Amino acid sequence: NPLQFRPIPTLGQIQVRESTGRSVYQAMTVRANLRRKRVQLSAFYTLSRNLSNDDNERDAGGVLYENAFNLGPEFNYSRLDRKHQFVASPVVFLPYGFDVSSAIRLRSGLPIDTGFGSDANGDLAGADRPYSAPGVPFKRNSFRNFATYEIDLRVQKGISFGEDRRLIFSAEFFNLLNAFYANQTVWTE
Repeated sequence: NPLQFRPIPTLGQIQVRESTGRSVYQAMTVRANLRRKRVQLSAFYTLSRNLSNDDNERDAGGVLYENAFNLGPEFNYSRLDRKHQFVASPVVFLPYGFDVSSAIRLRSGLPIDTGFGSDANGDLAGADRPYSAPGVPFKRNSFRNFATYEIDLRVQKGISFGEDRRLIFSAEFFNLLNAFYANQTVWTE
């Protein structure tokens, strides 16, 4: 039939997979160590930026871009981007066999990709992002969740029994300040 343009006319949709993803990770890390008789401290601060146009690694079932004909707005913050990360591990050796240690993790919020559940641009590729102006969708991952602040604490007391035996009592407090925030969204574009 000369009017048949499709090789298999009963086939409804064809999805092409290609490896055109692009990413850039840039970071600076500063480390500090302090070692004294009664105090030890290791601290790290990382300032970073993780950009990509596709976070769809190993997901074979979906399309996550806004518009197949304009992939420019897709190159933005990666799903894993954390601008600021601070980690510290202080240990204090107190008199009478008491030790106090902590794990401190302070991290900026992860990016959020918004969507409103319908195909506004008519490209049949799935749900689209809201518009920042008429016909102009937000870039991918343009919003941020709350930062997370987690501080764990351990207090222990050691009691020696002779030269080779020791009994240790410990108490651990996880997320001591209960300062995990997950309800704020911040626009980053």
